[in-house]
Amino acid sequence: MAFQGFESNLLLITFDQLRGDWFDPTNPKIPIPAISGIASQGWTFQRTYTSSPNCIPARLSWATGFQGSQQGVTGPLEVDLPANATSMVRCLQKAGWPSAY
Repeated sequence: MAFQGFESNLLLITFDQLRGDWFDPTNPKIPIPAISGIASQGWTFQRTYTSSPNCIPARLSWATGFQGSQQGVTGPLEVDLPANATSMVRCLQKAGWPSAY
């Protein structure tokens, strides 16, 4: 299993309409004490890139590993992931991690 040996919790926080340069947990431009506290105990990513300027195709991409365009989603459309589609969350669930949304 890809997640074997992980014995901690995984918390993925994602936002809509938030500039990354305003929300650096180690040097925030706005006060974010709760997020900074969580970040100080885990991992943060300073350089990330998006597969799409639109939020829904971008989130679909990191969740599934496929470009939004490969899944026919290129804009802000409502999407229901098919029950048999591979996703990061489903891989974690199969590895025994409980999940919540």
